[in-house]
Amino acid sequence: MRKLISVAIVVALGIFGYFHYRQARADAESARVAALPPPPPPSPPRSLEERAAAAQGTTLPADATRVPVRTFDAERESPPPQPSGRQCDGREYCSQMHSCEEATWFLQHCPTTKMDGNHDGVPCEKQWCRG
Repeated sequence: MRKLISVAIVVALGIFGYFHYRQARADAESARVAALPPPPPPSPPRSLEERAAAAQGTTLPADATRVPVRTFDAERESPPPQPSGRQCDGREYCSQMHSCEEATWFLQHCPTTKMDGNHDGVPCEKQWCRG
């Protein structure tokens, strides 16, 4: 009987100690989170040139001039036509092109294309522009 009571006391102390430890850890975590500095405010939108430079791991020189970019509302107007009669119409992939010439034009004039995976300036090497 003594052994049973001793075991029960040890188990009770273990459970009490565990819950006390858990509460102390939670309090310490709350204090740590409260001591963290507030998150920085969101940064202002960057220009297309700055985003491109950041993606390439470079920075723009301090004296770089900004060129205003004319934007358009796709719902209300279409992009300005290009001298060749083509225009950026939202096509981005090689499967949407009909020739190497067309794919090359889109790569050079439309910023959203995804046709030059290895960034060598030659689009659609597997479908249209085989060298």
